[in-house]
Amino acid sequence: MCKSTPSAHQEVSALCEELDRLAPVSFDQLQRSNAMHIFRMLRRVDEYLVAAEGTADSNENVRKPAATDAPPSATMQRQLALLRFLTMEQQDTLMKVLYACMAPLPAAGQHEKEGRAWLREVYGWYAALYQLTGDGAVIRVLASR
Repeated sequence: MCKSTPSAHQEVSALCEELDRLAPVSFDQLQRSNAMHIFRMLRRVDEYLVAAEGTADSNENVRKPAATDAPPSATMQRQLALLRFLTMEQQDTLMKVLYACMAPLPAAGQHEKEGRAWLREVYGWYAALYQLTGDGAVIRVLASR
């Protein structure tokens, strides 16, 4: 992983601990509030990494690279570096978290409240995780239902 501050190391450790804590929870039992908490932690880690790198890359540039893109964006590279740091079980748990964050909400308009940018960011992390794990994490998440 790229150079990081002690705060970034603490945030990464806390994220890993939370992912480990939620690992035994099935996808169906995962509460959206827990998933959103984990995603906020992931965003904080990413913010620390951006600051440590000194990059000007912003979350609005989060997207899945097109086949013609070479090399991947700085955002995707940073996301992949962080995701490679996680164990396979933590990656699977993060996939559950991302699916829970993408799920439709019972309250009408809630996604609008969260914002389209936030949802694009979730999809950006999903794209990076899928690029790293392929179908494996998806299959394991769906099998845990």
